[in-house]
Amino acid sequence: MEEIDWSTGEILKALNRLKLSDSTIIIFTSDNGSNGCSGGSNAPLAGAKGSTMEGGMRVPMVVRWMGRIPAGTICNELTTTMDILPTFCSLADTKGPAREIDGHDISDLLLGKAVARSPYEAFYYYRRRQLQAVRMGSWKYHLELKVTHPRWTTPEVLGKGRPAKLVNLNDNLAENKDLSSARPDIVKKMKRHVARAMKELGNDDQPGCGQRPAKTLASSKPMLLPR
Repeated sequence: MEEIDWSTGEILKALNRLKLSDSTIIIFTSDNGSNGCSGGSNAPLAGAKGSTMEGGMRVPMVVRWMGRIPAGTICNELTTTMDILPTFCSLADTKGPAREIDGHDISDLLLGKAVARSPYEAFYYYRRRQLQAVRMGSWKYHLELKVTHPRWTTPEVLGKGRPAKLVNLNDNLAENKDLSSARPDIVKKMKRHVARAMKELGNDDQPGCGQRPAKTLASSKPMLLPR
């Protein structure tokens, strides 16, 4: 933390020195939650890095844009780092990638517009290529899984499965109160989103119609700037 605090300060000092602070968007965020080691904690969220519990997925995000983003405001809408590219393209008034991508323009959320809402009707939680959970608003549905993938580096090793459950993140960040029997209507909606995700994005060895094949280079070499 001390190193991050210092290095962030150096970046801000450089922007001030170059008189770029007022025209620079600064984003401070992370790619995943703590792994729970060396004193790290995601409390009150459940889970840790590598899991599809909220503790493994939710991260802090602080954004500063002098004169454009209202200081001290808080946004509780669901967004992801996938949204940064299309958002920057929108703010720069330029076109994004020609191919369809997963992110959305969240500039209205950043700018604090009152009517702005999350662009995600449903958000899918994948572990490796396995769909493990779906979120819709404050509702989160954990799929029933016969097996799981507990490690990133060894896909052949499988972990034990788990039953399905429905939780409401508004009052249950520990994700331990199953509301499936109380809200079968929400479970039904979630299962429709599950079917859509599996069809478009795939699930484990089941390819999705919206997937693009992974590219593998026959050979590679470092790309260096000329001296």
